[in-house]
Amino acid sequence: MEREALARALRRRDQRVYEELMEDYGRLLWTIVSGILSGVGTREDVEEVISDGFWELWRQAEPFVPQLS
Repeated sequence: MEREALARALRRRDQRVYEELMEDYGRLLWTIVSGILSGVGTREDVEEVISDGFWELWRQAEPFVPQLS
C-alpha cells in the first residue's frame, strides 16, 4: 500500500490496515523488542510491549501519521 493510502486508512481506523501492519511488522518488532528485553523480560513481556504499541497506534493514529497536503 502506498504511503498516502496507508496514512488515510490509519486515520480512518481501518482495521484491515492495522491487521496488515501487524502481519508485516510483527516479526521485525518481535526481533527488536526481544533483543531489548533479552535477559530481563519474558515472552509475555515482549508480546505486551508489541501489543501496547499497536494499541497506541490504533488509539492515537494522528500523531503518528503526518497530515497529507
